[in-house]
Order: sequence, then C-alpha cells, then structure tokens
Amino acid sequence: MHFAEDQSADAAGDLLLRLAELQPDLDAVVTSDSDTVPLDLPRCARVTGAPVQTPRAVRQFLEAHRIEAVLWVGDLIGPYAAQCHRAGVPAVWANPTLRGGGAWRRLAPFASGPPYEGVRAVIAPRGPEAQRLARTPGLQGRVETPGPLMRGGIVLPYDIEERDALAQILAARPVWLAACAAPDEIGAVLTAHQHAARLSHRLLLILSPDRLDDITTLRARVEAAGLRAALRSDGEDPEEETQVLIADLPDELGLWYRLAPITFLGQTLIAVPGARGRSPFEPAALGSTVLHGPATSGYPGDYVRLHRAGAAHGVASGEELGVAVARLLSPDAAAEMAQRAWIAVTEGAEATNRIVELLSQMLSEGAAARTGRQDKGQEPRPGAAPGNVEAQPRNASRTGP
Repeated sequence: MHFAEDQSADAAGDLLLRLAELQPDLDAVVTSDSDTVPLDLPRCARVTGAPVQTPRAVRQFLEAHRIEAVLWVGDLIGPYAAQCHRAGVPAVWANPTLRGGGAWRRLAPFASGPPYEGVRAVIAPRGPEAQRLARTPGLQGRVETPGPLMRGGIVLPYDIEERDALAQILAARPVWLAACAAPDEIGAVLTAHQHAARLSHRLLLILSPDRLDDITTLRARVEAAGLRAALRSDGEDPEEETQVLIADLPDELGLWYRLAPITFLGQTLIAVPGARGRSPFEPAALGSTVLHGPATSGYPGDYVRLHRAGAAHGVASGEELGVAVARLLSPDAAAEMAQRAWIAVTEGAEATNRIVELLSQMLSEGAAARTGRQDKGQEPRPGAAPGNVEAQPRNASRTGP
C-alpha cells in the first residue's frame, strides 16, 4: 500500500481495519512519499521504506515482503507499476493523479503496456481527470467513480442492551459528554456544566476522564464544585438528582457517543504532551456534535474537514464551552450540526468499500495460487528472501508499492 498524497495517507488505518475483517491473516506493508506516518494503523500493518526505482530493487522488495496485491494512492510510478505487473501482482489505483512531471509523463510510453495492464481498477473522484483516465488506452473499462478515498470515522463498539437500559433511565434528560478529559481540563468542564445547567436544570454531564488511576480524587473535585455525582464503576446509575456521571470503565466511549448528542473532546482545551487525544470523527460518525479546544494537532485533517462542513465548534475556555453546550441544547441546532458531521465523515465511504472489496478479492486469489504452488512443492520456505532490499536514502523521494 503506497500513499503519494499526505491528505490520503490517513485513510490507511480505516481501510486496513475493514480489510482485516475479511482477511484475518492480513499482513500489510505501507509506504509513503513523505515522512508522515499514517494515523491509527492496525497491528496488521507495518510502515517501511520503499525500494529505489530500479527493476532489481523492486523485484527484491516484492519477493521479500511476499506482496500479493498493491494499492496505489495518488501518483503512479511507471518503473514500480511495471515490475508489479511482471511479477503478476495486481493493483488498485485510487485518487489517481496525472500531474505534469508525474504519472502521466512517466507512464505515457507504456500507456498500453505493463504499468497499466497490472491495474485491476481505478477508483477516482468524479470529474475531468476521471474522464481523461477513462479514455486512456489500457485503462478503458477499468475506471470507476465512487468518489475520493478519504479517512472516515471508526464506529466504536458498544453493548446494545446497556445502551437501551441507560436510554430508558435517562428518558428525556438533556445529556452531554466530556470524552477523555485531562486532569487540567476538569475544572473548565465543570464550569461549563454549571453554566449550561442554568438554562437546563436537568442537564447531565457524562464525564469520561483520560486517566482512571485516581477516580476518588476526581469524584471529590466534582462534589467540591457542588455537583452530585454517580460512579459508573460502582454500578451507580444516574438518578434524577445526579448531575455528573463519572464514566470510569474502559472501552465504553462507543456507548457514550451514542447516548450524548453533544461531545466535548478532551486534551484539546489544554494540550497534553505526548498525547493525541481522540479523533473527532469517532463521535461524528455516531451522530454526536463535536466541541473542542484549540489543541487539535493530534488529528489536524479531521478537524479541518469538520470545520469546512460547519460540523464542529471550537472553544478556548470553560466559559465558552458552557455557552456552546447551552446553545446546542436546542435539538434542532445539535441535529443540524450532527447531520453535517455525518456527511463529512462518510464522504469517502463508498470508495473505501469498493477498494476493500477489490483488495480482498485479489488477496483471496493470491492465497489460492499460493496453496496451489505449495501443493506442487514450488513455494519457498516461509521467511525466505532473495537478499537485502536496496532502499532509498532517508531523505530521498520515497515511492514504491
């Protein structure tokens, strides 16, 4: 899997998670033109340097990593594509570019030859470039236009029975969530809740801290602020007089995103060194409106996309957070933002689904061929490699399969 575009590289994690569901033994190799490591890669993926652009180096790379299918994203490099085809490795080309000095110039001499012949399908956004590709000899009949490959939201799991039970307990109570709030943000979150509760006295804050090692102190801080708290780990359900539910059990964010129409993402009001926080696509994918502070460097692309869609709102203090929560307590306001967020998050879903389908099919074909070779005694022993792969220097342009 090679990404020639930084803005597309973050789609790798979502795509590989989906592909691993269909191919449990997936072993993915990810290369990129830049030094930026794609976000949220699953355990089945490893990032490595690409080989230099010589036939021998590319052949060694393909053999050493046992490549059975390739996904190209962005620019397509002729020498690499040609060697993949000659090795019998099929490819999918997503978000194709024909930039001057890029793929078009390098591939023009081979337009009906090896580079294009190895491309099983081209997955492109609708537009003039897709039309141009569709007329290209060697690609005719292979260009599909489901849209761009883009990072989407991971739908976190949850216990549906627990969700239904809590929804019944909460009934028509207004609810908002502070997810993964850092210790230094707790005061601002409680200030925000007190402000918003002046306009809605039944408002419930679900407080999910980023640290679970000192919940006793956290509860004391909540109660010191004059707020009545319930503790999830003690089996306490939120009663009518409960103002803060401390959600201190691990792996329940999927549940809270589904119950809370408004989510403030912690670790964004005050930056936490070495921490990235959570992607805003997680709540957005589940219909929860996103509020956040200024520290968004952990997922900059995600926040930019949501803001372009008018689907997220930034705040700089606890007071501003309280005003934003109060404003979004209007069902219409929250629903409108949540709808825009869902559209932004699912923009690349159709392309991702199609690419996963194609890659899974190609990997299954490769597995069947491998089994056939093993039956004939032709498969090399596991781990055997033809020698050291000739890699590009660290600062060189990195392109490859």
